[in-house]
Amino acid sequence: MGNKLNSGELVEHPLGSAELYLQAAGDKGINDYIVWKSETGDAFLFRLHNPKGEEASDFAGPVLVSLSTVQSDS
Repeated sequence: MGNKLNSGELVEHPLGSAELYLQAAGDKGINDYIVWKSETGDAFLFRLHNPKGEEASDFAGPVLVSLSTVQSDS
């Protein structure tokens, strides 16, 4: 699974194994809704609002890497 950046280039990202990945673009930026299951089988729902413009790719990369390390406290 890839993620499309402002340049139109499709790149791989750490949540590529998401169960569901929905992306909606609007005047205020891009919203991502991700249902993701960790390697340990814990399921998570992430809702991200990416800023509009050049900051979008600078924001999305580190955030997606961080989210891919989330684990349950159980």
